[in-house]
Amino acid sequence: MGARRNFSGGFVLIRWVTASLCLFACTAVPEPEPESAEAVLAVIDRCFDGMASHDSTLLAASVLPEAVITRLRTRSDGSVDVYTTTGADFVREISRPGPAYRERIWSPQVIAGEQLASVRAPYDFRVDTAFSHCGVDHFTLIRGNTGWMIQSIAYTHDLTDAAACRARYATP
Repeated sequence: MGARRNFSGGFVLIRWVTASLCLFACTAVPEPEPESAEAVLAVIDRCFDGMASHDSTLLAASVLPEAVITRLRTRSDGSVDVYTTTGADFVREISRPGPAYRERIWSPQVIAGEQLASVRAPYDFRVDTAFSHCGVDHFTLIRGNTGWMIQSIAYTHDLTDAAACRARYATP
């Protein structure tokens, strides 16, 4: 007589995998409601409008004073230069008179909940009409009593050649 095989371990494994898949499916990040995504992107657009016009009121209505702004720039030797400032300093610096800072993003990936949202998108940056650089922006926004505000911005300062930017980021 042959040995009996115990399949109970296999059934436990099947139940565990099934439960894990159900848990994963139930906790997957839902697509943001269109109005939430639009509201979040409107704050970023308002910030960009403030940058173009050096308008401290628009900037302060978009970026929290305690926000953290971080730039990552790769140097020619391959090392990475990290620069960090606060929202208050960002507003003060950008509000000074000078040429228009024109930033645009495209193909944004928005994840928005009730009180927290993030946006990741390629961008390009111009000083007046002259191309400056491009990279990837990542915004974190929080919704408080006054609506959505930028809590942090982290961005790469990748390329300074417009053609290379178009090639890397499929610039519209």
